[in-house]
Amino acid sequence: MLAALLVGSMQLVLPGCGSPERQEFGEPVDVARSRPLAQVLEAHRSTDDGVSAVVTGEIGEVCSTSGCWFALRDMKDDKVYELLIDLKGSADFTVPQSVRGRAAIVQGTIVGDKPDLKLMAVGLVVE
Repeated sequence: MLAALLVGSMQLVLPGCGSPERQEFGEPVDVARSRPLAQVLEAHRSTDDGVSAVVTGEIGEVCSTSGCWFALRDMKDDKVYELLIDLKGSADFTVPQSVRGRAAIVQGTIVGDKPDLKLMAVGLVVE
């Protein structure tokens, strides 16, 4: 009887454990086109302004006032790559602080020139 009680109580506790569920924001993201952020930034040229991209990385800092931007990070060969993801210009969504540290796939347009590049997001998948 005690064993049955313990198993029953574990079933109540375990669903809350584990990784957070996948979240999607904005427009649908073409996940099949995604490439790691480091790879995209290494290949980016100044003539590429306005290029559509789907990038993967980890969410770093998130706007603390309204969730209207976040930093996307990736690492390759001990080098950290970071890109500002702007949700104000073309996105119709904001993100909560709870996405920080989670894997993400972002679709949008890369604008600007190194070192001041940013991605104007239209869609986001948080894993």
